[in-house]
Amino acid sequence: MTESGIPDWLSENYKKLLRPYPETKPVAVKSELRLERVPSVASRIGIAKSTLYRWVAQGRFPAPVYIGPHTVAWDSRVVDGWIESALAGNVPGGFDGRG
Repeated sequence: MTESGIPDWLSENYKKLLRPYPETKPVAVKSELRLERVPSVASRIGIAKSTLYRWVAQGRFPAPVYIGPHTVAWDSRVVDGWIESALAGNVPGGFDGRG
């Protein structure tokens, strides 16, 4: 056994894989565009699908984008931003989950 605790019988390639990684710097990661459909968005904010549509009509929630003739979705970054605003108390009409 080597002094780092790696058994001698492991090949050099495995020894390289098992060594601890060197210190790395944090990297800024851009949020990827991801579209969320109605059930996902309603579930994330804890309301029914019908309430979600009502909030969109009332202007209490951002409007979706059409991705097909009868299909809508939300940019996940928009939903994330709305949730952050709601938690901070900055949503028109409040965020009480009662529609």
